[in-house]
Amino acid sequence: MFYFWLPNLLSMKNLYLPFVAVLMVIALPSQAQRGLKLGAFGIPQISAMYNMDDASLDEDLYTMEPYVGMAGGLEVGYNFNEYIGVRLNTIFSQEGGRYSFKRTIEERTMVTTRLNYFKLPLMIGFNSFNYQGTKYSFMIYAGVSANFLTGAETYNDDPSLDIAVPESFKSFPTTKETYAPIYYSAVVDLGYQIVLGEQEKVSLIFALRGEMGLTDSEDKDETFFIYQNGSVDEIEYWDTVGGPSRNAVTNAINIGLRVGVLYSFGD
Repeated sequence: MFYFWLPNLLSMKNLYLPFVAVLMVIALPSQAQRGLKLGAFGIPQISAMYNMDDASLDEDLYTMEPYVGMAGGLEVGYNFNEYIGVRLNTIFSQEGGRYSFKRTIEERTMVTTRLNYFKLPLMIGFNSFNYQGTKYSFMIYAGVSANFLTGAETYNDDPSLDIAVPESFKSFPTTKETYAPIYYSAVVDLGYQIVLGEQEKVSLIFALRGEMGLTDSEDKDETFFIYQNGSVDEIEYWDTVGGPSRNAVTNAINIGLRVGVLYSFGD
């Protein structure tokens, strides 16, 4: 949250207020929420890869399309009290992007890039207070994720575009080599936690997860060589794919529904 202080309110006392509020929340008496948490979850998600230069092209040349993928993993966390907690996820995610271009007057060709990642999002968040007898609570968590590329492939629905790499092209990169081995993203979860049973140890989690890449998911430094007429030219891969304007940052975007179960070991 961003605070916009009026000039006449800027004093040392006011600057300490947010910190005092946080300490008071952490010090509040805790009930069923406090302690270690372990869980598992799945996320059906819609993904896209946004590049500003691509988006500026005519729709006959480039139209961004949604890519439907799946993610899932494990969760470990700790709640300091009823309100504040931290979460670390380990996720295997299938995501990527799709775009189409006009092949004929009536037909479009779809190009799909599928990317597989191992992700480690670390988040801190807030749970609404569970009043006695209440079996659900609102939750919001936010943080940063480190995303490690494990596999990649690009394919399309027009076989005529599948041509062999010319022999004069040397060290031509694979699809995986053209993408960054790691990128970072901002992650937000917004949803509900529903407590099951009288002991209140098991909860169901339903949350919308949004993720936005903070760094380029493509490796713009990837090159290959062309041997011709006795000379050797080093070519930047992404320049050959879309021209010089293709050098804008490509941000991965994922939106999904996280459905999971969480077990509490605390009080």
